[in-house]
Amino acid sequence: MYLTATLTSTIIITFIVLITGIVLFVGAGILTGSLTYASALNSMGSGMSGMFETMIVTILVAANIAQITSVSIIPYLIYPYVLIVFIAAQIIREK
Repeated sequence: MYLTATLTSTIIITFIVLITGIVLFVGAGILTGSLTYASALNSMGSGMSGMFETMIVTILVAANIAQITSVSIIPYLIYPYVLIVFIAAQIIREK
């Protein structure tokens, strides 16, 4: 039950952050007068391509977590593992 509530709140927070970023992007573009249809699509495309590695790492981590929890290993051992994988992915992405 706790895991379900945590996942639900995480999904809600993710969409709030996503929508806030979109609104701020559009607002800043309108205020500066630099937002055109082509520049908006170009920015979204470059953002999506930059997130590809992060999405792959996220899928791999989720699969590993599902496998670890299915064999009933203590759940609090999972969180440091996720943090290490996330930091490693960010380091690899910057190189």
